[in-house]
Amino acid sequence: MKSFLLRPFELPQAWREPEPQITRLCESFGASLAEDITAEADAPAYDMALRDGWAVCAADAAPRVIDAGSVENGHAAQALAPGHARWVNTGGPVPAGADAVIAADDPADTERAQASIEAGRHVMRAGAEWRCGDPLIRKGTPIGAAEMALLLEAGIDRVRVLMPPEVGVIATGNELKDLYCQGEPGPLRVSSNSCYLRSLLLSLGVKRVHTLSAPDDEEEIARALAGLARRTQFILTIGGTGGGLKDLTRRAILAAGGRIFDETRCRGGALPFIAAEIGGVPVLGLPGNPLGAMMIAQRAALPLIWSRFHAEPYRPQAVTATFGGDIPEAVTGELCVSLRPSEAGLVALPVEKGTGCARLFREAGGVIVLRGESLRQGEQVIVERFAN
Repeated sequence: MKSFLLRPFELPQAWREPEPQITRLCESFGASLAEDITAEADAPAYDMALRDGWAVCAADAAPRVIDAGSVENGHAAQALAPGHARWVNTGGPVPAGADAVIAADDPADTERAQASIEAGRHVMRAGAEWRCGDPLIRKGTPIGAAEMALLLEAGIDRVRVLMPPEVGVIATGNELKDLYCQGEPGPLRVSSNSCYLRSLLLSLGVKRVHTLSAPDDEEEIARALAGLARRTQFILTIGGTGGGLKDLTRRAILAAGGRIFDETRCRGGALPFIAAEIGGVPVLGLPGNPLGAMMIAQRAALPLIWSRFHAEPYRPQAVTATFGGDIPEAVTGELCVSLRPSEAGLVALPVEKGTGCARLFREAGGVIVLRGESLRQGEQVIVERFAN
């Protein structure tokens, strides 16, 4: 068939098994919790004033005796004698013997201390937010700004998490330079595939992506791969996956001390990419063709890297569209389609393979997962959208 179909494939199960680590909370932003978090202490730890004002016992009748001074935030408060009132500040402790705070703007306003008030007014009791042992955040929750603040308030300093991996991306080819080559001599090209992968990974939540380029030289590629294997937890290569004289990625992986997995783990033939390891670091070799690189990045690399720091599976957005092509034979695999708007809704059009056009970065919109099915024009289909 002329359309691009990614056949079902298998990858080492160990690649999907993340390794939790214990780290400082301040260094865990973007990670996912590897276990449930429970409170280690009551919150608040003391009866807390919610307003500036006079701490009193609501049952005491006026006139109340005004205590000299005030309760200092961050310090334990002496108990309040019956019939007395003492100034407290927002967030500070309410002294034992008091059960309410009469809101006031200034300690000089002693008349406010004589007002009547109901018990519990403007006071948050110790343990009102949570008690020691109460669940706070569930396993698998990504640590964002809200989670960071909550855990910090709970006094949690270290957490067991799945950290986003550092990823290395290396593009190979004599014609390629890094992300800028304007004005340099020779027929050069930037590695748009490399830029595409880097952007996808950053959008996924990966914090550090090391991008390199290497010429068609086995030793140089091997050196770059070995360096990335020492500093990253996942490597993506671009180009050199074919069988030509300048397709050196497999040889470079072996020269770097790596191993290549069985390439028959794909229904219908060999894998359309390289699956390897260097020093235990997974290596996924993508073709240089933009369409192939995009498909494999979206459908193999992203879910795999996601699984290394999330408890829940990777779930792309799904939309309903009308199929605008014709796949008469029953096929199994993932069919790449573009998504075009129409008056009746989205139309999914098969993307033809064999093109190296960069415009596919814009046009390829997602895949239709086929399980021994054929497709006719006009059928309603579910498209799993690319994470662009």
